[in-house]
Amino acid sequence: MKRRCLFVIALLLSISLSACNLPINAGHSGAISQTEIALNVALTQFAASQTAAVPPTAEPTATVAIPTAAPEVLSPPNTPEPAFTPTRGGVWLTVQENTNCRSGPGSLFDFMGLINAGQQVEAVARSTVGEYYYIKNPTSYSDYCWLWTRYTTVAGDTGTLPVFTPQPSPTPKVTSTFTKAPADFFVRYENTQHCSEPPKPVVYGLQLYVENTGSTTWESIKVKLVNETRHQTTTFEQKLFFGVLGCTIEAIQQNDLTPGEFSLVALYGSSSLNYNPAGESFTAQVTLYSGNDYTGISVTKTIAFTP
Repeated sequence: MKRRCLFVIALLLSISLSACNLPINAGHSGAISQTEIALNVALTQFAASQTAAVPPTAEPTATVAIPTAAPEVLSPPNTPEPAFTPTRGGVWLTVQENTNCRSGPGSLFDFMGLINAGQQVEAVARSTVGEYYYIKNPTSYSDYCWLWTRYTTVAGDTGTLPVFTPQPSPTPKVTSTFTKAPADFFVRYENTQHCSEPPKPVVYGLQLYVENTGSTTWESIKVKLVNETRHQTTTFEQKLFFGVLGCTIEAIQQNDLTPGEFSLVALYGSSSLNYNPAGESFTAQVTLYSGNDYTGISVTKTIAFTP
């Protein structure tokens, strides 16, 4: 392209110089005119060729970005999580009144702890007779004991519990490690029972624990019970030794207490109370006799307690 331009320019210059060197006269005026015309034509063609050779430059086209709306993200509805109510498995007993827990299903077995009213305990087995359940002892978590369910409510399927055959009633062991007194015994307050047999009014009875710690056999007992709070006195006499569970006399009754034997003594009958004695002060004067008719050798002891 550059060579072509140079050639044209050189051609035009040579024509111009040739025209300048010609003598000016009338004869040659026509030739000069023709030369100028040819020069103009050549310049015009050259300009046209230059215009055709350079392609037009396209103007940039502005691109307008159309904003695109962001897709709407819908938040999940606030659905409340379902409430979870834990369900406790097993069989649970809720104690309505203070109840003793023992080493066996009966009041003759050793006392292992007191289950307080309102306390909940878990049953792990049940007895073959009576309403006793084998429970985890809440007063000593490494031990188990038997709880009477007369004053409890039961929650759970008791049919899933294994059945334990109750052990035989305990036979007191006589281990003479020291010389016993000829006539002696030990007594303490054990618990309070109450009996409700509609339409009869509810009655309450105190129970004592008596153990023969001497060498004399005891065959009858008298108890003088004094309510120090109310200043009331009642008397109890019995030729048998036994305890009660509510309104039921326990099946095991003893005619006497030989050396080393023990038993509960239920102050029911004429000594029953028509009020709940809890929180009141009592004094019990207990007398044991070696004769079956409140005769013979006798020993008297007095204890004070508050049920």
